[in-house]
Amino acid sequence: MIDPKIFSTYDIRGLYPDQWNKDDARLLGQAFGTFFTKNNITSVYLGQDNRQSGPEITKNISQGLISAGQNVVNLGTIITPMIYFSWYHYQSPATMMITASHNPAGYNGIKSALKKNIIYGDQLQDIKKIMKNKDFIKKNQGKIENKTIANEYIDYITKDIKIKKPLRILIDTGNGTAGLFAKKVFEKVGCQTKILFEKSDGSFPNHPAYPQKEEYYTKMKKKLQEGNFNLGLAFDGDGDRIGVYSPEGEFIENDITAAIFAKKICQNHPGAKIILNVSTTMAVLETIRANGGQPILWKTGFPLITEKMQQEKAIFGGEISGHFFFTDRYFGYDDAFYAALRLLEIISQGPGIDQLTKELPQYHQVPEFRLKLPQGIDKYQIGEKIANEIKSEHPSAKVLDIDGVRFSFENSWGLLRPSNTEPLLSGRAEGKTKQDLEKIKTIINDKLNKYQFQQRI
Repeated sequence: MIDPKIFSTYDIRGLYPDQWNKDDARLLGQAFGTFFTKNNITSVYLGQDNRQSGPEITKNISQGLISAGQNVVNLGTIITPMIYFSWYHYQSPATMMITASHNPAGYNGIKSALKKNIIYGDQLQDIKKIMKNKDFIKKNQGKIENKTIANEYIDYITKDIKIKKPLRILIDTGNGTAGLFAKKVFEKVGCQTKILFEKSDGSFPNHPAYPQKEEYYTKMKKKLQEGNFNLGLAFDGDGDRIGVYSPEGEFIENDITAAIFAKKICQNHPGAKIILNVSTTMAVLETIRANGGQPILWKTGFPLITEKMQQEKAIFGGEISGHFFFTDRYFGYDDAFYAALRLLEIISQGPGIDQLTKELPQYHQVPEFRLKLPQGIDKYQIGEKIANEIKSEHPSAKVLDIDGVRFSFENSWGLLRPSNTEPLLSGRAEGKTKQDLEKIKTIINDKLNKYQFQQRI
């Protein structure tokens, strides 16, 4: 019996075969097939990352889809941005990617899309309901065919990248799917590459492919410190998240990377709107404004960022989790290889990553933290309570409560927000001086103490 907890806000993800198994995969195929048929779709493009459970899941989902009358186009073992690329290259009307992204090897899941838009929230709940009630459409069986996309994708993302000087880069793909394609991508634009844990192995024998967890990248840090590299790049399991490391082996926070991208884009597109999630620092927002851009803070979650970008006609978006979205010269979905190529283009045409980072304002901060919820606490209710209390207790604070609560004073700000995927509160804090930061930490710690959280910041 499928565990209903595998349905999250944005995708399906859980331990395989403990929380869902091959029979559930077939039923999910029928449910998705029914949902697509109701939306006048007749063909679904399917891809998988390199997890060991991928082939079995793909086979059973495909059987479910064709039983609901869908034709299945199997793109094989690919990274998630390749399935997004199929929206444009093949005009794929619906897609399903079998992946659990950066999660450990025992997990697998599904990221899905309809007519170039991610399926999430209410639509995903509709599919869950179809499956639970077994309310499946039975139609003449569809067909399965195979197509390729990797070479076409690589040609497209590299064709207009201008690398002005030779660059030497160190890459860690963590035995994830990105390792199948990284060398070809970066050597095609003239970079000299050395790749750690390049071999595709969905058991992830060396470390999980999770670029934001610095503790997994000790070997890359050491190699960067020993070698003569311009940059270190880490990719997650399905190639939509990136992590950037300096030549000295220091992890560069993703909103700093976003600021480097945004600065360049705003110089080329004055007045550009830039969408960033609510945990973005003051230093980044100031950099965008100083370069003529308009930063807009929005809810965390890659489908929400892309949706907001479409509404605002923004040409760049970034998330602290390492998702970057370009519409100035690209399609606007999150693609770690493409983001890496744009970063390499920037550093090949001017100062290195260290200098670019130093040019940004340097303030005191508490990096993103994650707090385990006390027993019996609802993460959404607690976020709302804290937001209301801060509004009442600190009338001079500017409060943004679209996603948890971000409260700002003239020289400082803090954030507490519920995780969309885990039973946690996450947050961040920043101040122009140590005293400014301490003020924020005191406000946050008072709330954590009041609601009996064990941790403090």
